[in-house]
Amino acid sequence: MASQVAGYGQPRGTANAEADTLELHRLLKEARGSMGSERYYLLVDSLGIVSRALATSPDPRIRQAAEHGLIMYQVRAGWGATFKNRLADAIQHADAADEMLGNRMDSLALAARISNVSLRKSVRSTLGDTAEWLALHAELVRICLTARDTAATLNAYGTSNYSGFNSPIEKAGKDFARQCIAHGSDTIATSAHWYLGRMLWESGLFAEALPHVLASRDFALNGAQNAWMPPYYFQSVAYCHQQLGNVQEAILAYDSCMHVATLGGLPEWYCGCAMGAGGLHYAAGRTSEAERLFEASLDTARARGAILQTARSAAVLSSLYREEQDWEAALLMNDIYHSAQDSLNNTDEGRQLAVALLQGELRADSLAHVAELVVQGEEVKRQRSLRNSALGGSALLGICAVVFLFQRVRITREKRRSDELLLNILPEEIAEELKAKGEADARLIDEVTILFTDFKGFTAISEQLTARELVDELNECFKAFDHIITARGIEKIKTIGDAYMCAGGLAGTKGSSPLQVVQAALEMQEFMMKRKAERAVHGLPGFEMRLGIHTGPVVAGIVGVKKFQYDIWGDTVNIASRMESSGEIGQVNISEATYALVKATLGLRFTPRGKVQAKGKGGMEMYFVERTSNEHA
Repeated sequence: MASQVAGYGQPRGTANAEADTLELHRLLKEARGSMGSERYYLLVDSLGIVSRALATSPDPRIRQAAEHGLIMYQVRAGWGATFKNRLADAIQHADAADEMLGNRMDSLALAARISNVSLRKSVRSTLGDTAEWLALHAELVRICLTARDTAATLNAYGTSNYSGFNSPIEKAGKDFARQCIAHGSDTIATSAHWYLGRMLWESGLFAEALPHVLASRDFALNGAQNAWMPPYYFQSVAYCHQQLGNVQEAILAYDSCMHVATLGGLPEWYCGCAMGAGGLHYAAGRTSEAERLFEASLDTARARGAILQTARSAAVLSSLYREEQDWEAALLMNDIYHSAQDSLNNTDEGRQLAVALLQGELRADSLAHVAELVVQGEEVKRQRSLRNSALGGSALLGICAVVFLFQRVRITREKRRSDELLLNILPEEIAEELKAKGEADARLIDEVTILFTDFKGFTAISEQLTARELVDELNECFKAFDHIITARGIEKIKTIGDAYMCAGGLAGTKGSSPLQVVQAALEMQEFMMKRKAERAVHGLPGFEMRLGIHTGPVVAGIVGVKKFQYDIWGDTVNIASRMESSGEIGQVNISEATYALVKATLGLRFTPRGKVQAKGKGGMEMYFVERTSNEHA
């Protein structure tokens, strides 16, 4: 492209006008057709370079084409920013496009407005801004109808239910698509099948959607819309089959999706379909095949720097390895998941906070530097004027005192930060020992009450959410758990994918009792049921949870040197895990040992389950516990 662009700074004759305009059109078409692929960003950059170079042409036709090219460069760059989750950049590009469009209402301007409003909708959908999304959607449909662009109108209507909102616009969209199928040309009818199928399956009408999606094959696979249409088509077919219970057909469609995603250079789509196919194999008991696909998804995501897909793949693999009791692999996946999660948290808000903190540090460093310069200046003055040495010495001492005070404040602040970080990952007693000795001894604790949680159908639900939505929902649940256990003096040990582990009694007699752990467990289950009900109102899937508790002796200590982690070991941990896996959704399942310690508590009801077979442990006495009232202890 560099050689193509090199000559554009020169005045061009009218003979080249048509060629230059065609070059812009080619870039516009190819940029649109490659949306979602790795090639997309190069084409968009080239579009910007060529448009800027041609904007000074003496030929009015070239200048007009260049002006449209610059507008579409902003729009396409905005879409590229959304693909990388840079939402603030996307909004800036959209604003720039709107400013350049002004009040224009010609056909080219209307086409640019349609794409730009769609860009803003995508940003608002990611941010969960329902009201603004609906307002933009109504504006998009109005512009498309004004432009009398049937294809654009179908596209606009096709996203009516994109964020789960049922509205009169959605009904009008389905009616419009049916009219296009009945009375439009073959090309229009085929595209109408796609958009109608999309609206139907996003409304949960999978049996009605599937025939329309299949009928849109030619439209979806020709790649005219964008590079991700072919994998989107196969993923839609797979999802409909999956919801209808046609497992083998769904797996075949996911395989096709992975194939076309690989050909099109679309790692995100490959990862999504690998996860979908892996989930179906897992549900069918083909664990090794599921594991292979999940690992392929993770490898692809990490190789391409796809953070969202990395987080999602690692979370599912951590859960799978945990079920296989491959704790080392589960912990590795947990580390990868948390690293990706940290990167995800570094979004617009996170970057703004980081910039603010950095600016604060720079200001502080500047103060120290200024103080040092002042000291140096005073020393020079002292040497130049020996007769004022006493006064110069006093000034020097005063400035040194300021510098010393500043450094002391800074050191104190850093010490407080490190202490807070240490206490966030270690019990207070262990943290103090580590600071005092540089290490902490492992210790045997006779009575620790361990709580494990695990979400039912995590893999299946993860397929219904974007990676960002999945991570956000896990974060909301785990934050609530953190607040619940902290209020009762319970120590969080770790999260492993979708599993949460904490323990009471680690500080001996000062620690929380078995009863406090049971009360926290009941509160966690109440939170999860309430959370699921709230999400159901908005048509969103919610997690259900198993939870198990056991009390017994453990060995506790710090593992490793770098990125060390406080952990506990012993058969008590294994039994607590069995209490969780042998439990039921919505229940708090406790062992006989824990039951013996809390059975006399007023306000609790215990339901004996008899001997329940636990993997590797045989029959074990278990009890469900619940409150007899709604009062929290």
